[in-house]
Amino acid sequence: TAMSLAGTARLKRGSSSMWGPVPESDVTRLVEGEVARGAVARARMRSLQARMAEAQVVVAQASQSLAELGDRLGLSSCYEVASLVARLSGDIGEAVRNLQLSYDEQIALGDQSFASTRAGLLAEAYLEA
Repeated sequence: TAMSLAGTARLKRGSSSMWGPVPESDVTRLVEGEVARGAVARARMRSLQARMAEAQVVVAQASQSLAELGDRLGLSSCYEVASLVARLSGDIGEAVRNLQLSYDEQIALGDQSFASTRAGLLAEAYLEA
């Protein structure tokens, strides 16, 4: 089913708040009700709080949900967050693998704006490996 305009606005507000000067607790509250894409934001916030075990669980659940929904763009974001969790956990190989998946999905979707960001992150991860 199509998401309502209000639902879309809530999702975008929560997702965009991750990038601004918004306290983690506010970001988490904004995205808490969102099922799949909101989970990607929650995983990012957990990783930035060094709550890696929680972040890994949330990102795995989000990945499964997004794959089942066929949301390739959301799945690409999920791979990027999974790479952040792996990188902060010290698993550079897993970070590289997830960033490559994210980049490849962005290219397959024709989205070059985020693909270039993923390419930069991927280059940094390869330099760490």
